[in-house]
Amino acid sequence: MNAVTREPKRVLVCGTLAYDVIGRTPDRLHTGVRNVKLDGLLEDFGGGAMNMAYTLRQLGHEPVTLAYVGDDFAPAYANHMTAGDLRTDGLVHVTGALCARGITLTDPDGEQFTAFFPGPTGLDRLGADIEHVCRRETFDAAVLATDLPEKTVAAAAALRDIPLRIWCPGQYAQHFSAEQVAPLVAWADLIILNRFEWRTLYPLVKRGVIERFTTRGKPRKPGVIVTRGAGSVVIWSPGATRTSVAVPPVTRSAQRDPTGCGDALSAGVIAGLVERLPVTLAVERGIAVAQLCLQQPGTQHHLKDLRDSRHV
Repeated sequence: MNAVTREPKRVLVCGTLAYDVIGRTPDRLHTGVRNVKLDGLLEDFGGGAMNMAYTLRQLGHEPVTLAYVGDDFAPAYANHMTAGDLRTDGLVHVTGALCARGITLTDPDGEQFTAFFPGPTGLDRLGADIEHVCRRETFDAAVLATDLPEKTVAAAAALRDIPLRIWCPGQYAQHFSAEQVAPLVAWADLIILNRFEWRTLYPLVKRGVIERFTTRGKPRKPGVIVTRGAGSVVIWSPGATRTSVAVPPVTRSAQRDPTGCGDALSAGVIAGLVERLPVTLAVERGIAVAQLCLQQPGTQHHLKDLRDSRHV
C-alpha cells in the first residue's frame, strides 16, 4: 500500500479512554462457563476511541479524542499519550471518578468475553463539550466509537456538519434500541462492525429499508462494512451493492492477541477514506493494520515502529 499521506487529516473520535485488563485462558469460553483459570494477564492502555486515535496518529493523521477521564488518568495514561504523540486537549477530567475499565478474556480458539465499566460518562455536558471542540477547529471526519447508547445518540446530534461520519457500535451493539439506532443510521455515512454486532443490529437497521435523508431531501443509505474474523470483509455500499475483500491468512504461531483488532481495522479504513482511497483499498489498509495488532499484545503497540513504513 501507499505510504502515509503527506497532508494529515483531523479526525474527531468520540468514545472512551480505558485501562485494559487482558487475560488468556486455556479453557473454552462457551455458554454455561462460570469459572475459568488464566495462564496470562496483561494490564495495558485501551478504550475504543483511544485505540482508534492511536492508529490514526501512527498512520500520520491528527486525531482528537473527546473522552471523559478520571483521577487515575495521570500519570500512567498521560505519559503513554505523550510518548505516542497523541493530543490530550479533547479529554475532560472528572474529579472523583475513575477511568473506564475493559476486562477481556481470550480462549485458545480466539473467542473472547468482555466486560466493560464505562467510567465517567459526561452525558450532562457532552453536547457543549463537542460544540466547544468543533468551534476551536474543523474536522475532516467524525467517529462515534464504542460507547453507551445514550451518549452515542447525543454525540451524533451535536455532530451534524462533519464531512465524513462513521459509527462503530462495538460491544454496545446489543444494548441499542430501535429508537436509538434510527437517528444513528440517519447520521452515519458509514457503519463499521463485526459479524456478531451486525447480526444483533440487523433487525433494527434493516439494510436497504431505512433511508438517510440529506439536507437536499434526497434519500441515501449509509455504507456498511462487516468484518468476519479470518473470513473476508464484506462491504455494502449505498444502494446495497455487495463487495468482499479477502483477508490474508496469519499463521497461528504469529497470532498473539486479538484484543483491539476491530478498532485497528476501523482506524485503518478511516485513514484510507480521509485520504480519498477507494473503499476497497481503505479496507485492505484496515486489514493490514488489524493483522499487525493481532501479532502484538494489547491494543496500542502495533504501529510504534512503523509510522513511516510503506507497509501500511
